[in-house]
Amino acid sequence: MPAARTIAHSTLIRRQTGHDLDLNGFDTETITCGGEVLYRNPYPGLRLNDDETATATLLDAMAAWVRGEGPPPYPLAEGAHDQRLALAIEEAADTGREVTAPGHPSSGLPVA
Repeated sequence: MPAARTIAHSTLIRRQTGHDLDLNGFDTETITCGGEVLYRNPYPGLRLNDDETATATLLDAMAAWVRGEGPPPYPLAEGAHDQRLALAIEEAADTGREVTAPGHPSSGLPVA
């Protein structure tokens, strides 16, 4: 949102190889929005699907953290909060009722 009570629409563009006679093979190259590169595949040419790329990225970040070369890739508090939100979403979908989940551990504010 560029300002209060103002919604802007933007298009995310996923650039993939391996389509329309592109013989490079299937691979995600980048995801852009308005000319800005939001994501660049850290494993170009390996032909990994999205889940494999996410797993490899997490494992690389974990290895860097273990070596003392980077921050924890996915702190336990954030993982627990994400799981609580997923459970709240599932409960709301199952019951059709509004569900409130506790706030993010770092914000001190409730998340509904």
